[in-house]
Amino acid sequence: MKSICCAIPLLFTSLANAHDIEWRHTFHLTQSSSFDVPDRSGHVVSVGEGTGLGFFPEGEVATMKLTYSVDFIKSEGTFTAYETYRFPSGSTISVQRIGSTTVDPTTKVSTLSGNFKFVAGSGVYEGISGGGTFIGKRLNPLAAGADQYLDYKGSYEFTKK
Repeated sequence: MKSICCAIPLLFTSLANAHDIEWRHTFHLTQSSSFDVPDRSGHVVSVGEGTGLGFFPEGEVATMKLTYSVDFIKSEGTFTAYETYRFPSGSTISVQRIGSTTVDPTTKVSTLSGNFKFVAGSGVYEGISGGGTFIGKRLNPLAAGADQYLDYKGSYEFTKK
């Protein structure tokens, strides 16, 4: 019983230090390379890069650089992306996204959704951890020049080193 009583205050301490966060980013794919996998019709793996902006709470705007890889069959499937946001102060936040893409057959607009986690931070964001979910749209086919936006919702805290 003694160990349960001691663990409860630690749980509340961790929750008390967590902060909710929501932001949106928009970006433009600047490079994209694809390889057709010959195992079935429409199977493609692709890698690429993009740049954009992150719009954070209280009007803060950060530049963003992204790199991604996808494994799609007929424009749908899984992806992993890494992005780094650089704030005017020079501080950075890096995020890993893992998700899936589906395509509306009528509009051809892709919906991207999944989970993210904070993987690094510098400056005022050093020691950031946490994560959450994202959802958004890619407005044209996956290739250099494609535009998309994502909305993020999650929580973070800072761990001491």
